[in-house]
Amino acid sequence: MTLDFIISHFAWLGPWFFFLGATAEALPIIGTFLPGATIVTLGGFAAAHGYFSLRDVLIFSIAGAISGDTIAYYTGVYGGTYIRRKKILNDVLLQKGENFFHKYGNQSLLWGRFIGPIRSIMPFLAGLAKVKSRTFWTWNIISGIIWGFFYVLLGHFSGNLFGVIVKRWNHRLTWLSIILILTAIIAWLITHHGESIKQYFINKSANFAKYVQSLKVIKKLEQKYPALSEFFIWPTYQLRLYFGFITFLILILTSILAMVFDWI
Repeated sequence: MTLDFIISHFAWLGPWFFFLGATAEALPIIGTFLPGATIVTLGGFAAAHGYFSLRDVLIFSIAGAISGDTIAYYTGVYGGTYIRRKKILNDVLLQKGENFFHKYGNQSLLWGRFIGPIRSIMPFLAGLAKVKSRTFWTWNIISGIIWGFFYVLLGHFSGNLFGVIVKRWNHRLTWLSIILILTAIIAWLITHHGESIKQYFINKSANFAKYVQSLKVIKKLEQKYPALSEFFIWPTYQLRLYFGFITFLILILTSILAMVFDWI
C-alpha cells in the first residue's frame, strides 16, 4: 500500500489529524513529547504538493491550537490544585513555566507556544493562576492564529521550494546532496580536528544566536517584547535557529544551482 494510495483514499482524515496534533501539543504531559508543530508543518508541506487544501490545514491547525489551550486552561482552573498536590506533572517543568509566567505575564500564552520545554503547560498554569477568562481567550485566539500561520506556511514555503528544485534538477539532486554533505564533513575535519561534531554544532549554534541577538532590529524587538530574548537562551532553540538558517541557505543555493545547470 503506497503513500499516494493512503492519501488519496483517506485525505478527508488529514485535516482532523492536524487538528488533533495541534490540540495535543498544548496538553500537559502529552504535549511534552508529541511534536504538534512538526505535524502541522508537514501538513503545509503536503498542501504545497496538492495532497491537502492549504486553507483546510490552516483552519484545522489553528482550531486545534485554540482547542488544546482551552482544554489545558480549564484543566488548570478546575483541577490545577489537585494535579499539583498529587505531583502528576514534573515539578522542575512547572517551576520553569511559573518563572516564565511571572516574568512575562499574560503574554506568556503567546510566547510559550513557541518554546518547547514549557509549551504544553503555559495554558494550564494560566488556569491555575486564575487568569480571567476574557484575558485568556484574547491571548489564546491571537497566539493560536499566529502559531498556525507560522508553522503551516513555513511547511508550505519549504514544500514549494523543494518542488521547484526537484522539478528542475531531479536527476542531479542526489549527487548534489552527496557533494554538499561530503564537503561539509571534510571542511569540519580540516578546520575543527579534535572537536566532537556535537560540541561543534552546540558552540556554533550559541555563537549564531548571540550574533542574531546583537542585530539592531532584534534588539528593538526585544525592547518591545522582552519575552523574545528567551529564544536565544534555550540551547534547543539555539540549535533550531542555526540549523534552520543553514537549511534555508542550502535550499536557496540548491535552487540557484538547479536553475544554472538547467540553463547550461
